[in-house]
Amino acid sequence: MLPKIVSAVPGPRSQALLAQLAASEAPSLTLPGGIVWAEAEGALVTDVDGNCYLDLAAAFGVVGIGHRHPAVLAAIQAQSQRLIHGMGDVFAHEARIELVQLIKQHAPIADGRVFLAGGGAESIEIALKTAMLATQKPGVLAFTGGYHGLSYGSLAATNRADFRQPFLPQLSSHTQRAPYPYLFRWRGPGDCLDWALSTTEQAIKTSVSPLGALIVEPVQGREGEIVPPDGWLRGLRQLCDQYEILLIADEIFTGWGRTGQWWGVNHDGIEPDLICMGKGMTGGLQIAACVGRAAHMAHWQVNGEPLHTGTFMGHPLACAGAAAAIRVLTEHNTLDRVNQLSTQLLRGLGAIAENCALVGDVRGRGLMLGLELVQADGITPNPRAVMQVTSFCQAQGVLVLGGGMDGNVLSLTPPFILNQVQVDYALDVLQQALATVAKQQK
Repeated sequence: MLPKIVSAVPGPRSQALLAQLAASEAPSLTLPGGIVWAEAEGALVTDVDGNCYLDLAAAFGVVGIGHRHPAVLAAIQAQSQRLIHGMGDVFAHEARIELVQLIKQHAPIADGRVFLAGGGAESIEIALKTAMLATQKPGVLAFTGGYHGLSYGSLAATNRADFRQPFLPQLSSHTQRAPYPYLFRWRGPGDCLDWALSTTEQAIKTSVSPLGALIVEPVQGREGEIVPPDGWLRGLRQLCDQYEILLIADEIFTGWGRTGQWWGVNHDGIEPDLICMGKGMTGGLQIAACVGRAAHMAHWQVNGEPLHTGTFMGHPLACAGAAAAIRVLTEHNTLDRVNQLSTQLLRGLGAIAENCALVGDVRGRGLMLGLELVQADGITPNPRAVMQVTSFCQAQGVLVLGGGMDGNVLSLTPPFILNQVQVDYALDVLQQALATVAKQQK
């Protein structure tokens, strides 16, 4: 099935409902000028005005298996007939037990232990707390371009200054930063990988706070689908071993097949000390997890009250839905499909870029794809073009998000279930959008 636009975008009902929302909801939670979703299935989303869109964002990378997958729906419905709410850390339930066993089975850590979380940011908090408990060293090394969430621990590790600035007085002062290797914008002498690893080691040596954790995304997502050179993660693993630092892999976006391997760390053949996961494993429900080596997670054992928990931890409906999603991912040809679609889309995007000076770079790994748009000099970021392209695409029934540190990257993270007709339609709309905007900006 293809998109179908039957009204203006946004339509009158979307506009009216968003006006109502603005009168009741705190500002900044919903972007102005958007659409109001009514339903979604597979790779398609329908708004309240009846417009149908192809979702090339997979709802922030969450629904790799597609919106409302039948297996997830069946699992939620069955669980709802038995137990809707548990009691967090006090009493276990069968859906939670099944989910943690599945996660342990597939996580890239030998003999790992699973700590469930309510969302990605909380899984980062758990990882950072684990590193503190296990090493007794407060320092954290993060990277430029890193995005790990907006709760206080994860926010301190997140790079975006405009997110951190309002809260700086309350954020941890123990976070250091090193540059993430960004091949398109690398202009230094020598080899980018060597420089990045050397700079990271220097940051480790000069850190004011003793470093207990290094946190890294195998591919940076929100900041522009930045793919590091091969060997980057392997080099970080060696540095962490040398300086006795725990390596935290933030695989909330990259995990569960999104990059064409089950885990982003698989591309460099390393095992992290801790791994954070969410999005793709959830089937669309709010749940995440941190998995760590048993020796590190053993430090959570205390006499008395748990050191980290929550009322809705391991929620039965979320556990059942996530377990179903993981089975769908692991029992079908997920990786083959992701890599096949990746090849098709990269080839098509490359062909578009050859005839469009707006596109400075086409990059990606698996189904984390980015088009970096630039000005006439071929390097200066062009965020205005991204806004124009995303608006054009939405009017034609294709949902594409803008991203990147400068807002100049078109981010494509589609569901793994796109068919050939949908791929062709998406590429055609993107080509039209880029050609139209390039003409407008001449």
